[in-house]
Amino acid sequence: IEDGTGPLNDLARGTIQLLTVTITTLGDAFFLMGFQVEESWKNMKLRVSAGADIVGARFKQLGGAIKIFANEALLSISSIPFIGEAIDKEKVKARINEAKDTLINASKQLANANVKLIQASTNEATFWQRLGEKKKQEAIAIEAGKARKARKKADDKALEESRKQREKD
Repeated sequence: IEDGTGPLNDLARGTIQLLTVTITTLGDAFFLMGFQVEESWKNMKLRVSAGADIVGARFKQLGGAIKIFANEALLSISSIPFIGEAIDKEKVKARINEAKDTLINASKQLANANVKLIQASTNEATFWQRLGEKKKQEAIAIEAGKARKARKKADDKALEESRKQREKD
């Protein structure tokens, strides 16, 4: 007969402790895996978006440079007698200014892409710190939920006692 101090009790207690540690470790592993997947997708999205911005900006730069070259060539041709008289110099200068604006916008797009790449790198560099912060926030939320549940239970109990008291009166 087992009285709570024998080997069967020790075996049962050890088994339950091992099971508790295993479940806790498994929960932590799932939390880490979930955070890792979430972070990987977020960083992948940032890097892909930055890559698309870079490619788009480079094509804008190429187009702007070609447009400036072609219109500057037209300006040069416009100074040739008879041939250049048909070229509207004001329209050519306007197209050059449009091309310069395109180059400025492309530079802004490249800067935006760099910000995204820096953000992704920062996310990766601060992964463990942010994981710890998320764990703390989750623990706080769990404790707040427990406190709300306990308050609700106490309020429900007080309400029930109040209802019973009114029924007696």
